[in-house]
Amino acid sequence: MVASVLALQLLALPSAPLEAVKQVTLPTATDNGLNRALAAASGGQTHKVCESLTRQATNSWCTENCNQPKDPFCPTALCDCESVPGEYHRKTTGKVSVSEGDDLIGMEGKECQPQGDTTCNEWFPFQCLEGDRIGACMLLDTGYWGHVKTCDRACLHTEVLRGGDYDLTGAMETWYPGPVCDPLANASNLTEAPFYQTVSLRMKLPTGLKLPNSSECYTNATFMAVTLFSQKYSAKKDRMMASCLDVGVCCLPALLASDAYGEEEANAEGTGNFRYKTIAMKPLFIWQTIVHSHLPVVWLDSDMEFRQYPTFFDPGSWPRGIPRDVLLYNFWGNESMYAGNKLSGGSGVMFFNNTERGIRLLFAWAQAMAYGPNDMAPDDQVLGLLVNDDGWMDRASYGWLPASYMRMMPAHYHIPAVIEHDRGARPTGGDGLGGYQARPSMPPHAEVSRAEAEAMMSGTSMKLDCVPEDAACPDD
Repeated sequence: MVASVLALQLLALPSAPLEAVKQVTLPTATDNGLNRALAAASGGQTHKVCESLTRQATNSWCTENCNQPKDPFCPTALCDCESVPGEYHRKTTGKVSVSEGDDLIGMEGKECQPQGDTTCNEWFPFQCLEGDRIGACMLLDTGYWGHVKTCDRACLHTEVLRGGDYDLTGAMETWYPGPVCDPLANASNLTEAPFYQTVSLRMKLPTGLKLPNSSECYTNATFMAVTLFSQKYSAKKDRMMASCLDVGVCCLPALLASDAYGEEEANAEGTGNFRYKTIAMKPLFIWQTIVHSHLPVVWLDSDMEFRQYPTFFDPGSWPRGIPRDVLLYNFWGNESMYAGNKLSGGSGVMFFNNTERGIRLLFAWAQAMAYGPNDMAPDDQVLGLLVNDDGWMDRASYGWLPASYMRMMPAHYHIPAVIEHDRGARPTGGDGLGGYQARPSMPPHAEVSRAEAEAMMSGTSMKLDCVPEDAACPDD
């Protein structure tokens, strides 16, 4: 009798939208007879009642997303759910208004105007405007484009970011443009700059990889932007190329074949080996490109997009007109404790001038990435190791790019982008290595004669001493 009354009460529950879900006392899994009866009475349908396990989510966010009819997003690290009989009555979300101000998160993303209660918070600030997930709040880690199959357009609730962990509106008020090298005082620093021991086979580009050619650029181009892409990144490359045309930048992509590192399945596109080999080869690709170019080279990861013309890459545009050999994105560029003389960079956007100092630094980085222990190390951290710990800070003039030149969400949501990273997706990582398998290692210095050095820097010779203990060192 008690079970019948309880069943009738459950079936009579109103279908109003769920607000913050409170602790619900439900029959346990051992009450099989009662659960079967309830499920049968509701036509066999079930839905989930969820509780949040962390401040990153709310009860209502978990319940809403874990009951999505298509592609439910229900991370067990955030939500604890229990299936109960009955159909889930989805919230009806009115149309979210969107500001007409600056484009904050990409070509179609705008700033949401706060409108009543919302489950969006600093961890889930994107709200779907059109598509199957309309009204749903979404993760920072994928931006709105990560849900392209279920959300066609989204906006950003900046009000949940202001004052939270990601509010950096006061952090960019000052900008240090970077240290300048005195060419007279530091002349000996460059002539005495070290070369490094490498695995010589790794100082060769994959067969069939066509280098970008600056002769393909506009006659008045002052630099060329290059990128590497594989078939899986073709859509992002196309997106980047469209943005290049929009702002008038000469961009030249180079296709990396799916079997660039051999036909073995372990080296195919999509494998870890393919990814690590491509990352390690990146500085060599840039160096080879600039050696055969009459223009400075800007490197862009293929998931970057221009939003404005990048004037800082033009000659004479840097503060006070002082030219730079290298322009890098430096997370520590404005840290007062380092006075701008410490590099903790990101390699998604980089400018290398076709000066001797810029090209020498680029070659040193290529060698360091061809050192065996750095096979699976973060390329930007290897560059930082050379600059900070092996004297390269004093061998070139550096410019620290402002945040707008590699705007990343959510930290830079308030900054109009010149170059944007992956349409609002947050950079991956969190362990300090960004998903890499090794920490950067300093390669040993190599004994190189002047003639050998000149041959290497001209691109006519790649041969260097191999690391003695490296069993994989080839004979050539």
